Amino acid sequence: MSEPGEGHDLSSVRALEMRLFEEVGNQLKAMTQAVQSLASETRDVRERVIRIEALNQPEKLTALESNIGELFRKANAKEKEDAELWLANEKRMTRIEVVVAPFTVGGAALLAAVIGAVVAHFIK
Repeated sequence: MSEPGEGHDLSSVRALEMRLFEEVGNQLKAMTQAVQSLASETRDVRERVIRIEALNQPEKLTALESNIGELFRKANAKEKEDAELWLANEKRMTRIEVVVAPFTVGGAALLAAVIGAVVAHFIK
């Protein structure tokens, strides 16, 4: 039986090691270049996205201004509607006061008459 490594001389083992290290080094170099290339492409895409977004900003601002204008119009319409309802309520309350006031005065007079009659009945 032969011992491990027997039949191989030291120089051939070293030559294999050197080729192995060289191959690993080449693969690492290729992976490093691929990562750098990917990073560069990513930067390019990011820059393009920033430029595209910058081009869309006026459209976005116009849309926002339009939305804000519509909200202001709705708010003003609601304020006007609320003011009209408030005025209608005030008029309604004034009419109720006009109608109820005589009854209140009449009710007080009737109550005074009833109290006067009760007192007069017990005073006799």
